[in-house]
Amino acid sequence: MLKCLLFSGLLVPSLANAQRDSLQSGAYEWKVPARAGRAINTTILFEGMVHDMQWIQMSSNRLTGVGDDSRQIVPADEEHLIIIRSGKLYITLADSTYTLGAGSVVSIMPGESLVLQNKDGKTSEFYTMKYRSKLGVDAERGKQAGGSRVINWDTVAYRTHDKGGRRNMFDRPTAMTRRFEMHVTTLNKGFKSHDPHTHAPEEIILVTEGTTSMQLRDTFYPGKPGTIYYAGTLVPHAITNTGSGQCTYFAFQFE
Repeated sequence: MLKCLLFSGLLVPSLANAQRDSLQSGAYEWKVPARAGRAINTTILFEGMVHDMQWIQMSSNRLTGVGDDSRQIVPADEEHLIIIRSGKLYITLADSTYTLGAGSVVSIMPGESLVLQNKDGKTSEFYTMKYRSKLGVDAERGKQAGGSRVINWDTVAYRTHDKGGRRNMFDRPTAMTRRFEMHVTTLNKGFKSHDPHTHAPEEIILVTEGTTSMQLRDTFYPGKPGTIYYAGTLVPHAITNTGSGQCTYFAFQFE
């Protein structure tokens, strides 16, 4: 019998076991970033090992004050992905500075330096996903695919379809992946993305608007803005809009 479960903190692996435990398919929630005594506040939302990644971590992050900045260097054996949740984030990457709003995405290759800044005094919130591939780093593949990339939400075309619409963010190899594909789907009231299906690449669904129900195997998980669903390799899954209006979510796969 199909079950409906509310999100439980039990789904989140303990940090002590993250390196040796597989990340469980399920629902994880945005949490207010913890104050850390530095410009950027961070809370880990999930962390662990998955089919194609030796290690993957998703965190919530916040910059709050005017002039707050975070200078970072991506380790040589990691890639980072930033998705802006709210506010404006000023990012300097490869000597260029970008002003990015909610929905914008930054894909950062191994070894790159970047600066994250808050210039207008309004809170900037964003997700950061860090990961290390089991296959190791192929810097040349990442370079040939275009290297680090900044995608401004305002420049991404929205294409309607019979269920709602879609924005294609990117689909390419990276230094850590043979293929990394990301898009943003909007579903109209009452629609399902598709019947439950499976595929080898892991998939992450990040809800930004509306209310949803995600089927993972024989369990349904409710969702709202800030819910992150993780579907492991070959796990049957499908998402349905259960709200009174549209729902919108990021969907990304990697292998």
